[in-house]
Amino acid sequence: MLDSERRKDTILTDARQLAFAQGLELVEDQVLLDEVSGLVEWPVVMMGSFEEQFLSIPDEVIRATIRNNQKCFVVKDPKTGKLTNKFVLTANIEAPDGGKTIVAGNERVIRPRLSDAKFFYETDLKTRLEDRLPKFEQIVFHEKLGTQAERIKRIEALAAEIAPLVAPTSRRPSAPRGSRRRTC
Repeated sequence: MLDSERRKDTILTDARQLAFAQGLELVEDQVLLDEVSGLVEWPVVMMGSFEEQFLSIPDEVIRATIRNNQKCFVVKDPKTGKLTNKFVLTANIEAPDGGKTIVAGNERVIRPRLSDAKFFYETDLKTRLEDRLPKFEQIVFHEKLGTQAERIKRIEALAAEIAPLVAPTSRRPSAPRGSRRRTC
């Protein structure tokens, strides 16, 4: 299939239909679609799965792991909006076994990637964010701008200045006409 737009359309249409046939909904991702369509010449869309235990980690972690490591799309339950333990992959061939070996290979690779993601996510939860701040004093952000800790303090100060300006209208403080607040 020489036309990249045709490949994109084929992948997207087939992925939507495959998900719909199982009562699911494809989580569309244009950047991933562009990348996948450039990796295959004859797109064949298939569905794989992973253990439900991995659904205990945030959807964003699952999606990033599957997307970045295997170039696969995730699917969600349209009733709940939550991800399911299924994913959609795009092969470059119509396999004689109907794609069973290709799906199994992708599942085999995704499992340890999700296992790693789950481990690191759970490990991160054991340390409070505030307890991590002292480490930033040792990390140089930029030679002329100081450490990450100094950068964080600048961002905090800037956020405190900006927040009142973008507050909902009902809460926004009214400034006297003609006066300007310092914003940076």
